Amino acid sequence: MPDLWTQSLSLRWRPELRFYEQRVAILRSFEEEGYLRAFRVQENYIDAKLFGSRDSLSVRQNGLDLHLGRPGSDADRVFGAVEIGLAAVAPSQPRTFSAGFQHVAPLNMKFEDAVRGAFGRLGTAGGIEVDDGALLADISLNDGLSAQIEYGIVRAAEIPARLSRTVGRIQHESAAPYDLPEPDEFAEVSLFSDLMVRRDDVGPVETLRDEVQSFWQTARTEADKLVSTLEKALVGDDREGEVAR
Repeated sequence: MPDLWTQSLSLRWRPELRFYEQRVAILRSFEEEGYLRAFRVQENYIDAKLFGSRDSLSVRQNGLDLHLGRPGSDADRVFGAVEIGLAAVAPSQPRTFSAGFQHVAPLNMKFEDAVRGAFGRLGTAGGIEVDDGALLADISLNDGLSAQIEYGIVRAAEIPARLSRTVGRIQHESAAPYDLPEPDEFAEVSLFSDLMVRRDDVGPVETLRDEVQSFWQTARTEADKLVSTLEKALVGDDREGEVAR
């Protein structure tokens, strides 16, 4: 199973004046629950680092963004912070949910061999030879979710920039604020994937908390299944012994 390096959850709603009344109260609740490690308060938003330097939550008058930036982040535990933000702002007109998942699957093979194994079929006609590349695709998932994925073979030095989305074509509504890992934390060659999942039909406001949690769990499950299938398809069953497990 590829390592899940980052996760993100973004919610958008019609701007709510209540946010300005609740900014400090939200942070105080984080502190009382033992979530808070550092914070920043601005007129139009609050940022909170939760549990570790690579987990954070930002809340604004028109939405919130959760970022989990390390393998092993307890998404269910951090969801408690999302619930606090939702309860405090109590958005009356939610609009969209989106979630992001970035996976890294280490490969025990040379970069050129990995690229040829992943994209070699492109070279079967017209004398094409693929030296490097990434693919971007729009897809549909279960439960009416739409998604976009970018994937390809990467060297270790590329991965931090991929995780920060300073390179790549996946669009995200906000940048990840956490500290980035160093290249030496990764295998020399890996399969990298960046998946964004979106839901526009958010359901009634009365069940918003349950709707968000259901979306978050479903998106994670679908992401895991998709990336595992993608890894097998690109690497191939005949290369099973070459994949670092």
